[in-house]
Amino acid sequence: MQGSLGHFLKANSATLDNCASEALHLSGAIQNLGALVALDVDSQNIVAASDNIAALLATEHHEMLIGTAFAHHFPMQAYELDAESLETPGLHVTLSDRYPGNGQLYDVTCHRLGDIVFVEFIPAPPMQEGLLRDQMRMTQRACNKIARAESFGTATQIAADAMRKLTGLAKCMVYQFMPDWSGRVIAESRAEHMPSYLNLFFPAHDIPAQARHLYSLVTSRSVSAVDDHNSRLLAAPHIEQLDLTYSMLRSVSAMHTAYFRNMGLQSSFSVGLTLNETLWGLMVCHHDAPGFLPVDVRRLAEDLAAALIARLSQEQHQERAVRIQRLRSIETSMAADLKALKGISSTLQKHAEDLRTFMDADGFAAEYNGQIITAGRTPPSELILEILKLGIKTGAKGYFMDAALPNSMPEALEHRQTACGVFLQPVKLERDCLLAWFRGPVVDEATWAGDPNDKPREVRADGTEILSPRNSFETWKQAHINVAQPWTDEDASVAQSMFQEILDLIAEQATSIRQLNLAHENLASFTQTAVHDIRAPLRTISFALEELRGSVDANTAAADRFRAEITRAADVSIDRLNSLMEQVLAFVEIGNTKLNAESVELADVVDDVEDLLSGQLRDHGATLTRGELPSVIGNRALLTTAIQNLVQNAISYRHAERDPVIDIRTERVRLGRSVQICVSDNGIGVDPQHAERIFQPFKRLHRRDEIEGTGIGLATVHRVAALHHGTAWLDISEAETAGSRFVIEIPGQGSLM
Repeated sequence: MQGSLGHFLKANSATLDNCASEALHLSGAIQNLGALVALDVDSQNIVAASDNIAALLATEHHEMLIGTAFAHHFPMQAYELDAESLETPGLHVTLSDRYPGNGQLYDVTCHRLGDIVFVEFIPAPPMQEGLLRDQMRMTQRACNKIARAESFGTATQIAADAMRKLTGLAKCMVYQFMPDWSGRVIAESRAEHMPSYLNLFFPAHDIPAQARHLYSLVTSRSVSAVDDHNSRLLAAPHIEQLDLTYSMLRSVSAMHTAYFRNMGLQSSFSVGLTLNETLWGLMVCHHDAPGFLPVDVRRLAEDLAAALIARLSQEQHQERAVRIQRLRSIETSMAADLKALKGISSTLQKHAEDLRTFMDADGFAAEYNGQIITAGRTPPSELILEILKLGIKTGAKGYFMDAALPNSMPEALEHRQTACGVFLQPVKLERDCLLAWFRGPVVDEATWAGDPNDKPREVRADGTEILSPRNSFETWKQAHINVAQPWTDEDASVAQSMFQEILDLIAEQATSIRQLNLAHENLASFTQTAVHDIRAPLRTISFALEELRGSVDANTAAADRFRAEITRAADVSIDRLNSLMEQVLAFVEIGNTKLNAESVELADVVDDVEDLLSGQLRDHGATLTRGELPSVIGNRALLTTAIQNLVQNAISYRHAERDPVIDIRTERVRLGRSVQICVSDNGIGVDPQHAERIFQPFKRLHRRDEIEGTGIGLATVHRVAALHHGTAWLDISEAETAGSRFVIEIPGQGSLM
């Protein structure tokens, strides 16, 4: 049943040990100090009753109640039962009138689970309105003090003192769970005769998983006595088992009461402290005499716990605001250093300590371009690299965190002082930089209330073993705990959103540096080739001018023809020079163009290319065919230029024996993360050995008197692809077929926005 402890046990059956899988909700008994009846929600007939009901409430014997109308025996309570207030499973409703039992007043609480309404009769002290008002005012003052406490540590002590005063119990503690569900007492208020557990650790199996889960369903739990004297429940024949998940009176596990007896206790009360839907800790009260808290006191105790957890939430929000402010300062400083071209490595080194303290880590490491930069206490570089590999492999959320790394990575065990916990951001392979934070164990030496490894077992009559409660709570010291204080989902959220900007800055700077280095590498080659290509037409023009000067006095038909030929050669060279300069300027301009990405319909781009080249296509009898042409994210003008150059290239390198056929289509690759624009032709093709050379500026495979061109077209295509964070290449797999197939690959939809 959803909302029942049974649902939790079923969902976690594979991971719970025999103690943690005990079906506490199906005990079939309640603590003997109170009584319980259960009724069918539709008929309002009693379907179950505790065997002590006649003695406590002066009613008929419990066997006689089964199948009879609830209203017949409890008319005032039946009248007040509100079906609407029982719609929410597990919601406890306290009726206004107390029930006068056999010499004792009882508070009456009701809750519903499935088709059953549970009515519980809980002992109540004589009506003392003045005392209740004093308790309410004291609780309110304590809640105000908790809210205004200078620190959460101070607030925990205020809460412990107030809880002890409110309940009158001998000792009250604030108990915080560790990442492995062991726990530590962080605040304590006690009578002098009670032993102190302040700052002691308790192993996880002291409060098993299903007991912890119950606090998410029922906020508080009261144990009236440890003598295991319970009252059994008798149910109607059609009721297989009564689910007591939400019962205030539910009986206590024999394991738990034995545990209390071993501690020298007679009763207890506890309230769950839940933060962001996760059990953070408990407020636990111990007493040296039997007793059960009245319902009103129990509610006030829950208010104290709520005030404490609200104070913790407030402190975390304040810390988050301060952290964001600190991170903005780090971002600003790093951005300034990166823009000043101080270098990525030196910038990371300068700010490594700031990045370490920001995430409250013992150590920090950044991996950039194969270099490991560290601050604080970190494991060896070899282990850091292995941890980064593990994070990349398993970090499905975009980040990777593990508070007990030695358990999942045995090689980290000997370095647990520096690599017990790790947080890695991000785990994306395409990033230029990986950031990692490290924490050591929660404590170097923990003082436990008894040996946490001691799990005594009892052999039952059938030969099976069960865990038995430990009987020693003498302090015991353990050298290490293989678990670090974990980074929370909140930490991960902050890191993921905030560090994204720092990583983007680094990625942008890395791209700029790569482009700058590439530009420097290509500048000499580009300049030399460009000058060579420009000099050729200039030499032709210079020669023509000299020839014209030498023939200026000749006045014959032959001289006229000679001058006409020289003039024509000069005109051709001037046209070629102009065309070359236009291509060079266009190529340089593309390199300076900002992408300004938007959604582009490739079909519209091909329409533009067909219009621009309509004359050439017509003059050479070329046919342009199309396949699938979806929308992409990019720059329409640049994509038009690239495809236009490929189509012109296909026309220029057409085969002499057939009309050009040029096909343009797309393919989606890499699970849809990129798009390939493919331009194929049936021309003369390209020798695969020149597949890379042809994309370099001015690198031609044919003389200009064979095929006209500037040698910049394919270089332009490659530059356009690079501006789209993609690439371009000649598909040499098509080398055995006629013609060529060029591919422009760019990231898929949304990658450039």
